[in-house]
Amino acid sequence: MKSCNNFKALAFAATALTLPITASAETALPLDGGWQFFAFSAVGAPWDDAFTFTLGAGETAWLAVTDAFLPGDQFEVFANGMSLGLTSPPASEGETVGPDADAAFADPLFSSAEAMFGEGSYRITGTLTVSPLVPGGAFLQLSSTSLGGPAFAPAPEPVAPIPLPAAGFLLIGALGGLSLLARRRLAG
Repeated sequence: MKSCNNFKALAFAATALTLPITASAETALPLDGGWQFFAFSAVGAPWDDAFTFTLGAGETAWLAVTDAFLPGDQFEVFANGMSLGLTSPPASEGETVGPDADAAFADPLFSSAEAMFGEGSYRITGTLTVSPLVPGGAFLQLSSTSLGGPAFAPAPEPVAPIPLPAAGFLLIGALGGLSLLARRRLAG
């Protein structure tokens, strides 16, 4: 089984190397223009590209994002710097679909999500949150109709550092006072 997974990884790497990786920082995302490839390099790192689009008055469109090649990758997607959430939970094992984004989006083993947008200008970015194998590639598209995929799941709130409560300062003060009292008793 392990040699099968190694073969899949090699097949993925060979396929990914034949795909064009956009060197630009931003790519215009055309409405109904099909799937657009993006690459990622490490968990927690941003995608290699940002995507922009503008919808006019009364226009709506669906943004769809899907993992491809091998299942296991999950993304947090942002619109104008605000989190849309996470793509669906990925499977840890499954068959490769190569660069077939339609097959990946339809397969529940691959992480995907979609959201509807209204009038306005948008800049779409993302980060890789889970991956068994990096680097890798995935796809997104802007469509005038829903593809019927899952909605983005809310991203977990970052864990905030636990502040030292005011009671901690009172405790430190009380311990200091007790130490002064003990010192006076020993001295007197």
